[in-house]
Amino acid sequence: MVDVINKKIEKIFIDVMGLSEELKNFSDLKMGDIEQWDSLANMNFLMELENKYNIRFSIDEMSQLSSISNITKTISKKTD
Repeated sequence: MVDVINKKIEKIFIDVMGLSEELKNFSDLKMGDIEQWDSLANMNFLMELENKYNIRFSIDEMSQLSSISNITKTISKKTD
């Protein structure tokens, strides 16, 4: 299940960040690892994830969601 979520998140991430290719070690990325992933881009990314998964992140969750692993775990819990 996490692998399926991770692949979908990666596609959304690539679209939101305006990247042209898949990233190596995507599941290990955290905010700041690539130039495009700043705080504003992170908010856009999280809002897009909310729309695609029809979920809502709390303010507290959003402050913690700055790595792909945390984002994947949180979405997995919310969609189980």
